[in-house]
Amino acid sequence: ISITHREQVAAAAYTPNPNIQVGIDLEWVEPRQFSFVEDFFTTNEVRFIQSLDAGINLQDTLVTLIWSAKEAVLKVWQKGLRLDTRHIEILPNPEIVYQFDYADPAVWQPLSWRTDLTGYPNCWLGWRRWENFILTLAVSSQSGVNPPTSPKISEVTLSRLPF
Repeated sequence: ISITHREQVAAAAYTPNPNIQVGIDLEWVEPRQFSFVEDFFTTNEVRFIQSLDAGINLQDTLVTLIWSAKEAVLKVWQKGLRLDTRHIEILPNPEIVYQFDYADPAVWQPLSWRTDLTGYPNCWLGWRRWENFILTLAVSSQSGVNPPTSPKISEVTLSRLPF
């Protein structure tokens, strides 16, 4: 099981299969200082953010997506922020910029990523947008078998918390 919450919304991912691990993260899209990007993102990720057309105005969303995806991978590895986030590099396709407005919020959009670490399992990584949130999910097989390219995810429920 993996649990996340932010801005009075919670989400959980669960699998009954003991050979599968899940990591879920929920982030509120908000402006972050560029020093945050420089501290936690790889050189390629920083370049990607800097290359965005200022007129598109999606930097905040993409920074949030990259950060959330890193957190989901760290959760599926059961490491959290004990590992340097720069060991995980999210490889967003430039077309992702246009998916934010048109992507079905009920469908997981896959993300490409890589790591320079050895000994950690590969995982499928995907994202969804819900209201002003980015939700990311990582699914990994502990048996050493590569995760499915599109895991069957029956349901992820988002709930507003009563506080």
